[in-house]
Amino acid sequence: MSVNKKIIRLIFTSIIIIQLIIMAILYFQKQIDKIDINIAILFIKLFSIIVIMFLLSIIIYIFENKASSNGLEETDEYNIQANFDIDLKNKDILYLATIFYKKQPEKRELILLIMQLINKRIIDLSFYLDGNNYKYIIEKRNLHFNNITEIEQELLNYIFIDSNRVDLIKKIDEIYTKNNSKNIIKKMKDYITKFVEIQKSSMKKIYQIITTIIAILTIFLGFSMLILVSSIQEYHYTNSLSIVGIILLYSLIIVIIAFIMTLILKKINRKYKYDNDWYLWLSKNFIFLNILLIISFMFKKFYLIQFIILIIYIFVTLTIIIMYNEHICLYQKDIEIRNRLFSLKKYFKEMQYLRDKEFGNIITYEECLMYGFLFNITIKINNEFDMLQKQLFDVLKKESKLYMELFKTNVLK
Repeated sequence: MSVNKKIIRLIFTSIIIIQLIIMAILYFQKQIDKIDINIAILFIKLFSIIVIMFLLSIIIYIFENKASSNGLEETDEYNIQANFDIDLKNKDILYLATIFYKKQPEKRELILLIMQLINKRIIDLSFYLDGNNYKYIIEKRNLHFNNITEIEQELLNYIFIDSNRVDLIKKIDEIYTKNNSKNIIKKMKDYITKFVEIQKSSMKKIYQIITTIIAILTIFLGFSMLILVSSIQEYHYTNSLSIVGIILLYSLIIVIIAFIMTLILKKINRKYKYDNDWYLWLSKNFIFLNILLIISFMFKKFYLIQFIILIIYIFVTLTIIIMYNEHICLYQKDIEIRNRLFSLKKYFKEMQYLRDKEFGNIITYEECLMYGFLFNITIKINNEFDMLQKQLFDVLKKESKLYMELFKTNVLK
């Protein structure tokens, strides 16, 4: 393990210890009346069963991810030396993206395919200055090509369905804002199975059984807690509308917390699939959960909010484990290529732009765009292409904005 990775683990561990100290202090400062203590004692055994079963599923999940690596040592990218590897340009970009991120192709990979078609000179990329903004146009050559794959042909048919000349940014924006690209994304996933082995979770039934048992216990706990809380003397409901209002308020809190958790935990889990570092994955989950628990102390009935947070966290995590649990199995040749990709990424991040004339002779601007997009980094080329990289990354950011707009439309209105 590299020194950088050890430092990162130490930082995460220190943050967790600080959070636990803060929560301990907050628990000692908070006053819990007698009836609330009785509630806690009544439910602690059932809740302990829920936590134990959840921890069991986490342990199974970690071992399942370890098994998918085929016993091969995972890449520690901090130990990789920077190196420009020109031979990678002959590899299929979908294959490179799949083994690099250890996930199946999505909308993002459609942009990589477009970049690959530009590199193959099947599509021409041109630009012009329209006032203060650059316009980027892609145009299909009217020639017959032998070096094109079936998925590239599908993409060409999709992009140039109405015209042989298309605005690149508008087309990519259309891919991200509309659902008419689902068919080609499915075909990309089928195509990539020719190059890599993708295993579905063999433990899915076990996770589902654990989730069902936890759900039954949670329903019992939730209704019991709602009845007991409603009977606390400090609340005097004059009509049924007051009770309905409280239920709706808690429902809204649950929806908001679940939405935030889903977005964040999916990203944390995606990173775990990427580096297979179970310690950092658990640390990030624990830190995120602790932040929510610390915030809950702002409320008078903080323990109720904490109960809601813990239950939602458990169900969101189990849902992610069940729905997004597939493994990109890498073999020795795949790991060797992945190491070369890490090396190339480090080279692009450290290089002094394109001042080296020899470098300029062996790689094109379009290739730089493709690698920059693959590695999610900005490579300084020249003003026109720098602007194109920025616009491509801006399109990607719209995906999270669409989630927020959907949430506001369907829930908050």
